Amino acid sequence: MAIPVSALVNGGNLTSLFNAINDQMGNTDILATLSGDKIEITLTQSEGFDIKIANYTHSDAGDTMLVEGNESDTPTLVILESGTATDSTVIGGKVSFYANGLYSVSSSVATNGGSIFNNAADAPNGSALFSIDDIDINTVAGESEAIRAVDGAIGQIDSMRGDLGTLQNRFESTIANLQNVSENLSAARSRILDADIAQETSAMTKNNILQQ
Repeated sequence: MAIPVSALVNGGNLTSLFNAINDQMGNTDILATLSGDKIEITLTQSEGFDIKIANYTHSDAGDTMLVEGNESDTPTLVILESGTATDSTVIGGKVSFYANGLYSVSSSVATNGGSIFNNAADAPNGSALFSIDDIDINTVAGESEAIRAVDGAIGQIDSMRGDLGTLQNRFESTIANLQNVSENLSAARSRILDADIAQETSAMTKNNILQQ
């Protein structure tokens, strides 16, 4: 469902449009971020759905809006012109997957049937590890990648610690069981060594006589 958004923009300052878009976030689930110089707005849809800008109009006929999409690794630039046939565009959503280890992604929908994944057997959608050594925080994108990389590394360490903790518990259980067996054997050996040979020999002689 289309959600109308309008704002009064003066002197290239997009603050009012930024506020108008975020006021509708509850209906669109689209978050607007304003640049420091207030001349650019970045729209983000948290679930990776497409964002459609339709029927762009401006009080000055022929006024244009530049829209840069991020549907692929090479962003495309679209010019929307008010009051013309080129007043609308759709920016394709992008979904990113992150995990602590290697993984692959596939779909039951065929590639030629509209699947967003490449389901060819010879070209699986495999993941790639991001090394901590490759962290670069000189850009905003690099900072985000660094945070995800560090979080992933911490997650891997936690997983390894969990595996080691499980092994440690098994070793401790085995050690406790062996200690119990050792104590039982020591007690049995002690009872054998502490036997009164004379008394036991006398008892055996008595039982033999009674039997005869």
